[in-house]
Amino acid sequence: HTQLDTLVVVRTSPTTLVALSSICTHQGCEVRYDRTGKVLNCPCHGSRFSLAGSVLRGPAASPLKKYMTQFDQGMNVLTIML
Repeated sequence: HTQLDTLVVVRTSPTTLVALSSICTHQGCEVRYDRTGKVLNCPCHGSRFSLAGSVLRGPAASPLKKYMTQFDQGMNVLTIML
């Protein structure tokens, strides 16, 4: 039995996209992307994560899971390796 994750995908350049779990590792709230700060913020308790998934500010102690991505610009197809 595989548990499904909810993802957030952010385009960081015309050819680069990052995919991370959108579930905060603190208490399971859904993080939101802050386009201005280029970070992921948790609205529940204020945790902040980088686009690499690392914790920038607690109370979360564990990073967000980051997924490998492959973008085919010619076909405009993003593949996320689960």
